[in-house]
Amino acid sequence: MRMQSTPAPASAAEAEAAAQARLPPHKRVKVRTTANWVFVGFLVAFALEYSGLPNGYPILKQFRVTTLLTYSMLLFTIAQVGFGDLFKYRQSKILMTFLIFTIASIMWAVVSQRAFDAIRPFVDYLILFYLCANLIDRPKRFQAFCVVLVLIIVYLVQQNLSRLGQEVRAGSFAAAYFMGDGNDFAWGLALLMPFCFYLVLTSKSFIIKMIGLAGLVVALFGVVGTSSRGGSLGVIAAVLFYWWFMSGKKAVGIAIMIVGLLGVLAFAPSSYLSRMGGLSNTSEDTSAQARLTTWKASMKMAVDYPLGVGAGNFSSAYGRFYLGGGKLGYAQNKWFSAHSIYFRTLGEYGYLGVGLLLWLIISTVIDNMKARAKLITQGAEAKIPAAWPSVVAMSIVAFAICGTFLGGLSYPHLFMLCGLTVANMRNAGLGIEETGKRIRGRAAGRRVAGAGS
Repeated sequence: MRMQSTPAPASAAEAEAAAQARLPPHKRVKVRTTANWVFVGFLVAFALEYSGLPNGYPILKQFRVTTLLTYSMLLFTIAQVGFGDLFKYRQSKILMTFLIFTIASIMWAVVSQRAFDAIRPFVDYLILFYLCANLIDRPKRFQAFCVVLVLIIVYLVQQNLSRLGQEVRAGSFAAAYFMGDGNDFAWGLALLMPFCFYLVLTSKSFIIKMIGLAGLVVALFGVVGTSSRGGSLGVIAAVLFYWWFMSGKKAVGIAIMIVGLLGVLAFAPSSYLSRMGGLSNTSEDTSAQARLTTWKASMKMAVDYPLGVGAGNFSSAYGRFYLGGGKLGYAQNKWFSAHSIYFRTLGEYGYLGVGLLLWLIISTVIDNMKARAKLITQGAEAKIPAAWPSVVAMSIVAFAICGTFLGGLSYPHLFMLCGLTVANMRNAGLGIEETGKRIRGRAAGRRVAGAGS
């Protein structure tokens, strides 16, 4: 009699479900996954948010299509998988602590309304964190997510071609509010580049590899075209991080970096080379002087207000009490932003807040590196490629370095990266089996691995 072969599971989630089915009924842990159409809805909402497409189509903005779609996907995801073990991870705990801190700061903020206004974007991006952690839960979905990021990069650069490479830097860009000026635009592109690299590293399809490579080239063109020094430093830091901690071919990496550097020097506009050359001369650079002035003010704020001046209140407090003067005119100087996520957090949340931010960033990089090491150890049994946490760690490094010079604390980037970190930690089996408990909707990694042997 011919034996009928059992088809291989199509995803890690199905493999987990199959393993659970082989257990006795009293030992099974219910496995719950999200439907593909919910993931597609999330991708559409994410693409609308990051591309800034609603800004060009008033009907999308008027009817709040992005918000409605995001909240709908949130409700469907909660209905299908709940919250499970999400709050077991430190990323969840730190972000929730920040939210509570933000709400509480209304009581002592310089302008209470500004602190209140800071709550809504924080809640919206906590939803992004939740959706990334629960919907991007398998290799095929992560690859699709990376392809969407490439499309966003290409669209944004194409929309802003006339603003790139100009001798006089453009004041605004056609993009979402968090990529609306040259520096923020370069910041966004710099932290999206590693996801293009993932497609080049892992895809078996030549077409997908070429899509990833095209995304890398276009994103680098965009960063250089903005003449953003912070964006350039973020790209360099991410590349060096990968080369030093993850690359097994150091000599080849050096050769590639040299070729890339020569290419940038050969094709970069003169405005870019001039601004990069000015990194060593801050005394005559008004941009650098403004940053140094506001950074000093943020340290004074942390002394005067141990819990900070309140969420969203840096500019209000600075304009009222901490005018730095210097080479800047009064009107230009009065409402200056912090131009650094660290110094803005220091001013708005105090030393406790900046400590939480540093803990979040550093621990998230470490968690990705732990997940990478665990996946390499698992070998062929790993549910996801080790390149997944690798590129997320690279992106966090780019975010952290760019954030030294840019003040977008309420941007969605860090929430997205934390959500992806939780997703790959789950797939690597980190953070669950250490508790020794069953979590609704998630099976302990060791139990499932044992059932499948």
